[in-house]
Amino acid sequence: VAERTQELQKTTDRLDLALRAGGFGVWDWDLAAKRVYWDNRQCTIYGYTAAQFDGTTGAWLARMHPEDRESVEAELTRALGAQDFIEHDFRILLPDGTERHIQFHGVFRRDSTGRVVRIVGIDRDVTEEHA
Repeated sequence: VAERTQELQKTTDRLDLALRAGGFGVWDWDLAAKRVYWDNRQCTIYGYTAAQFDGTTGAWLARMHPEDRESVEAELTRALGAQDFIEHDFRILLPDGTERHIQFHGVFRRDSTGRVVRIVGIDRDVTEEHA
């Protein structure tokens, strides 16, 4: 058991390093509970502190650029019905009005009936790539 714990810690450390080096924030959306978990990097990307983020999809939508909401919702609906992942780019607005470009990747987790119950993913600020 101790050996497995050590190997798990090594894997976790490697994953954390890769996510940090890539500038990725991690999120986990529990659709049934209507709750979203964001790690600290994800909060930072969206201009929240961990204490400010309330774990709702409303907090995510509050930062999304109004002109991009419809396309994100349409892509999410399309992907939920047709595949096991989503990839989409959109813009967000930080509290000071700064516009940022986000690259969004998620993997759908289904229950035994095939219904999506969770979406787990990563986001990355790709604003510099749009300059």
